[in-house]
Amino acid sequence: MQIKIGENHRVITDPLNYILQEKYIAKKGKNKGNEVWKNISYHSNFKQAIESYVGKGLKLSDAKGVEEILNKLEQLEKDINNLEV
Repeated sequence: MQIKIGENHRVITDPLNYILQEKYIAKKGKNKGNEVWKNISYHSNFKQAIESYVGKGLKLSDAKGVEEILNKLEQLEKDINNLEV
């Protein structure tokens, strides 16, 4: 399974986990200059993977007040509602 969330994240599965990944451009190594996916976190169910995506988005936000946090949360929820399955 592979489900894209927003522009730079996705959830994939292996036999034991739901894995939240983030897309980035490799700066060195054999994939230098190419888009690659980095594993961010491992979860036992899909709900936990989505909660991790939301938590990460809020923690890394540069919001400076409650209104900005709520706006960021709304944007993250839109990403979730537009999941490409």
